[in-house]
This record gives sequence, C-alpha cells and structure tokens, in this order.
Amino acid sequence: ALADLGLDVPADRVQLERPANPEHGDWSTNVVMANAWSTDPAAMDGVAALFGESRRLCEQSLAAGDPLWEIVVNTCLAAGYAIWYTPHEPLSEQFWGFALDIQRRELPPDHPNIGATVSLLTGVLNNLGRGGEAEQLIRESIDGSVGDFREVAD
Repeated sequence: ALADLGLDVPADRVQLERPANPEHGDWSTNVVMANAWSTDPAAMDGVAALFGESRRLCEQSLAAGDPLWEIVVNTCLAAGYAIWYTPHEPLSEQFWGFALDIQRRELPPDHPNIGATVSLLTGVLNNLGRGGEAEQLIRESIDGSVGDFREVAD
C-alpha cells in the first residue's frame, strides 16, 4: 500500500502498533520516521500525497465540533515534530498548517494551543526564507501569548 503512494520504505523498517483497546482505534506507525533522516530527496515523495488524502478524508468524515478533531491535530503536530530539523523539514509546514487550520476553527481565538502551533510554523517559514509570512505568524503568536500570560496572572 505504501508503494502505491510513492513511499519507498523498506518493510523491515516499518512498525505498526496495535491499540491496547481495539475499540479506540488508535493505531500508530513509524512510516514518516522510517525515512525522515534519509538524505535522498525522493525519500519522502509520497508523504505529501498520503497527507493530502488523509486531510481530504478527515474533512469529509468529521463535522465541525467533533471531538476527534483533537486527535487529528495531535497527529499532525506529531508528524511535523517527526521531521522537524531533518532534511525533509519543509513537509512539517503542511502538517502544522493543517493543525492550525483546525485549531482556528475548533478552538476559541485566544486558546494557547493556537499560539504554540503558530510558533512552530514561524520557525519553519523562517528556515524556508519566507520572512514576511513568518513575521505575520510571529505577530499572531505574540497576541496569543499575551492572553496566556493574562490567564496565569489571574
């Protein structure tokens, strides 16, 4: 199935973890990490297609307000972290961008998680030489952080 998506990952490097309780459906895999440190530019070619299809299915299947969106956000954040500071770091923008889109729709605008995700995206955009976009996200992050500090002070 991975080869159909253009992912060339040796089967002996892929792990699939079954959930402790099958009703939870929290399967996990290390597919992204299996190629994250490869210096081959094509090592992660299929990840964008896999992510795009996953995003499409989530948007098609989950309604606004569905508590499963939190799982989608956490999965996207984890995927971005998995390739952060690797040769394939630019892919983390897709993962973290989708997480931010969901957070902005599902959370109150001053929620601290939005500020944290904006900060992650700022770093990636800066590393990619997209300073103007990074500056806008920095401003958003600062605005979110001010709300965080007010909550702590109260």
